Amino acid sequence: MLTINSQITLSLHQIGEMLRMMGIHVVSAGMRPELVQTVVSSNIELSAIESFANVKQALENIQ
Repeated sequence: MLTINSQITLSLHQIGEMLRMMGIHVVSAGMRPELVQTVVSSNIELSAIESFANVKQALENIQ
């Protein structure tokens, strides 16, 4: 079982920030509840990332 801790969450956030700085539109899809809980408890700001419940919804909304 994969454990998502605050360091992994922070690394994902930093990767997303770097991609946005390069002009890449970043979206997330299918975030598991334990990952969302870790993000919230770590006070990591993800409001700049569009989030979708699943990949199908993400693909339908990407322009």
